[in-house]
Order: sequence, then C-alpha cells, then structure tokens
Amino acid sequence: MLWTKSPNKFWLVITAVILLMVGIVFISILNFYSSPRILPTATVSVQEKTIKVELVATAADMYRGLSGRSSLCPDCGMLFNFPNSGERKFVMRDMKFPLDIVFISNGRIIKIDDNLAPAGDRPEIIYSSEGEANQVLELNAGYTTQNNINVGDFVSFNP
Repeated sequence: MLWTKSPNKFWLVITAVILLMVGIVFISILNFYSSPRILPTATVSVQEKTIKVELVATAADMYRGLSGRSSLCPDCGMLFNFPNSGERKFVMRDMKFPLDIVFISNGRIIKIDDNLAPAGDRPEIIYSSEGEANQVLELNAGYTTQNNINVGDFVSFNP
C-alpha cells in the first residue's frame, strides 16, 4: 500500500488533494463575485417616481446583492423580495459606491438608512429594519432625499 511503503508519497498525495480543493473553492468564490448575472427586472413606484429594479429572490443573489458592482444607473435599484416578513439585516459588504437602503413592509416604507458608506469584506455596521419587512430596496445614495421619499410612503411593485 502507498502509505506503508512510502510515507512521503502518502503526504505528497494528501497535500496535492488539499491544494486542489483549496483551488476549486477559490475559483468558485472568484467566479461567484465576478460572473455577470442577469436578474429579472420590474419597476417600483414611490412618490410619483418610477424606479427600474433588478429582482432578487435567491439566497445566493441576496448575499451578493450589489457587491462588486461599480454603479447603478440614476433611476435604478435592486429589490429584495422575501417569502415572509421578518427583521431584515443588511451590510455594505464589498460595495464600491454608497447606497440608500429602504425597508418595506406590505407596500409601505418602515425605515430608510441613507448615504451608507461602502464597507470591505468584513463589514462591522449592520443596518436593520427594526421591524417586520418583506422587501428591501437599495438605491443610489441620496436618492431618497432628492426625491422626497419618506417613512410611511407607499411603494407599488409593477412586475
């Protein structure tokens, strides 16, 4: 057997297998963040403004969000649709531009965190809905202030 006759060969094989596994994980992570993805789109209306949004519903896309992107168009956003209501927590992980985060419960804005600074791969600040939310809308920083969007406003979703 390989390990009884030559212990060095055994450890060489084990090391090669471990390095191969680490390489596969690294490539998978790199591909996850760099591969272009095409998400379904829709529009959201709030305060007579129409916002083109990318719809996010899978766990992987929710985790990634807008991380790694360089920008959003001026009247664009990302809408996170959750299957149920609950407290929602977001971070600015690997963001390259600042955002406004709008927490929505059953079509009504319950909280806005605005002008949030990008964070690295280990964000320390967590932004919470502090209540039950079933949707979260991410917009360019300053969008809510510039367009007079406030807590209590109604949001309509147009698939």
